[in-house]
Amino acid sequence: MRSAPARLLALTVLVAGCRSLPVATPLPEGDARPDACLAALVAAGAARESLRGVARVALSGPAGESRSKQILVVARPARLRVEVQGLLGQLVAVLVSDGARFALFRAGDGTVEEGEIRPALLYEVAGLPLRPEEAVDALLGVPALGEPTRRGPAAALSNGFVRVDLLDAAGGPTRRLECDAEAQLRRLEVRAPDGSLAWQASYDDHRPVGGTSFPHEIELDFPADEARAKVTFQWLELNPELPPDIFALDFAGSGPGERG
Repeated sequence: MRSAPARLLALTVLVAGCRSLPVATPLPEGDARPDACLAALVAAGAARESLRGVARVALSGPAGESRSKQILVVARPARLRVEVQGLLGQLVAVLVSDGARFALFRAGDGTVEEGEIRPALLYEVAGLPLRPEEAVDALLGVPALGEPTRRGPAAALSNGFVRVDLLDAAGGPTRRLECDAEAQLRRLEVRAPDGSLAWQASYDDHRPVGGTSFPHEIELDFPADEARAKVTFQWLELNPELPPDIFALDFAGSGPGERG
């Protein structure tokens, strides 16, 4: 039988899935809003290089549901450190990756697994079907779009947002972005090579962080895997000074749970 928190999470997922979608009105060529949205996101992506924070993370999927407190450190393009804590604050696991290799410490049996990074690593460890570089993009609140980006159709949404499609060289959709009136990213859809929806993210509860506005609530949805995740930041800093060994496991001295 599901616990009360589990039932509440399942109800939240159901209600979210039933919300009506905003009405889209195609924008004519020459409308300045799509390019303004993209320019703001390119600038934000270039400015956000790294993040360190503490978050509550709720996961749901075929394997069940879980909640944990996590210390998160990420840096572009694919470096990450995830420290998972239990209900009483005890260390459960630590996953680190420098973008090429990873190490995973499991406190339950004291084992350490190491190897070359693999695309399915986060799915195997945390039930998140994201590549490390995708996870970094998602947690930083904006993908590293770079320049130039090829823009496709754009639309104004009835909720006040602007929707912009990005295309690959063949003209197929790769990503769909939605910006609010302040040109902040509020929704991201990532397409698979066949055009189907691979995963999507929504961003809410924007608050000032280091002179910029940053979303403190991130929801991730993976339709093909029937999985969802919600990351709620309790504290974070952008572009912090990070110790050079933060993305490696070193149990000498203070241990994996200490922040540098």
